[in-house]
Amino acid sequence: MIERAAWTGIMAKKKRTPAGQPAKLLAMDMATETERELVGTTEAAEILGVRIGYIRKLAREGDIWSDHRFGKRCPVYDAIELRQLAEQKHAERASGTRGGRPPSGGPVG
Repeated sequence: MIERAAWTGIMAKKKRTPAGQPAKLLAMDMATETERELVGTTEAAEILGVRIGYIRKLAREGDIWSDHRFGKRCPVYDAIELRQLAEQKHAERASGTRGGRPPSGGPVG
């Protein structure tokens, strides 16, 4: 029988970078013949100010670019496109042409 201390070592979580991306993304050569600034799902959600599930939904529906360059379970997104989309949504909300809840921490009403 495996002791608890040994078991936790076996089941250790994957290393993550401060941005939340899997460490293997940093180890891979990011210059994979692309002009995109690639980010992981967690950082993409932070850029747009939404949850991870919504990022996945946008990618499934083709509203944002995504690719699985580093394995099936490691999608990447274009950070430049996400920043432009975030600015567009912010401008629409500020002008009153876009409905929906304000971002968290924003004024209500």
